[in-house]
Amino acid sequence: MNNQQAGVPGAPPGAAAPNIHQTYADLYSDQNLDPFHGNYVNFYHEYTAAATPAALRDSLYTSGNVGALVHILAHVREATAAAADPGHIIGYHRLTRHVASYGQLPRPFDGQGHAFMGDVINGQVPISVTIPDQAYHLLQAVQVPTAGRMEQLLLADPDAAVLGPFAAGEADVEAVVVRGVIVVPSEYARLFLTTGMRPRDAYQTVRAAVHQRHHEVACEPLLDWLRVAMTRRAVDALPRTAMTPPQVPMYAPPEVHQAFLAYRLAVAHRDLPLLSPAGQQQGAQ
Repeated sequence: MNNQQAGVPGAPPGAAAPNIHQTYADLYSDQNLDPFHGNYVNFYHEYTAAATPAALRDSLYTSGNVGALVHILAHVREATAAAADPGHIIGYHRLTRHVASYGQLPRPFDGQGHAFMGDVINGQVPISVTIPDQAYHLLQAVQVPTAGRMEQLLLADPDAAVLGPFAAGEADVEAVVVRGVIVVPSEYARLFLTTGMRPRDAYQTVRAAVHQRHHEVACEPLLDWLRVAMTRRAVDALPRTAMTPPQVPMYAPPEVHQAFLAYRLAVAHRDLPLLSPAGQQQGAQ
């Protein structure tokens, strides 16, 4: 079993495939490295059935720590953004949580969850961000248009960045409960490696990709989350999924921050063995 298959709940056994990739876009496009082989029913089962946010969080990080390719989408919006700014759907990929080694002095990043933002550029590893624990919490239900009505509304208003609000009892409207972030398979995470998308654009891009792969049923939680992300919860209110962007951590003193960068570099080199050992993280000093 290759390291992309290890530790993924529900992943079927399979022969290891050679990893010759040097960017995450190429890695995530390689369906030979997908432990689910495109069957994402089990992939989303735990997201929807997890007993607590901590249970989901711990499962994701445990899987990521043993080499599984674990990613999330988040709906981020700066606190200073203009009122009309709906924010963007951003991909945060290759989640792991640092676990202190036996006998090692405690470090400020022990026990924290991190992910990459962006792709490898000129051999440099993407920036890492810290994922807040509250991102995995369930949100209050939102009244959203059904998938069919959503399509009608988008066609009727090509400029609308978000829709709603909608009231319970309206025709073709349903209550949907999601978490602050959504887990996403590698083949869809790669769509968000280079740029964020407005919620509308993210929904339409992912829906088209899901339709092309006939994943509508298996990826229903992903499409539901994107519907919530483009629906106002109340008049003049943001969609409930909107959150402040995860922070790029800076640890002190400098040698502690260098240890953190080395840890995330090791993650990238495990994923992409052909990366230069001398490669640095983008933005590293």
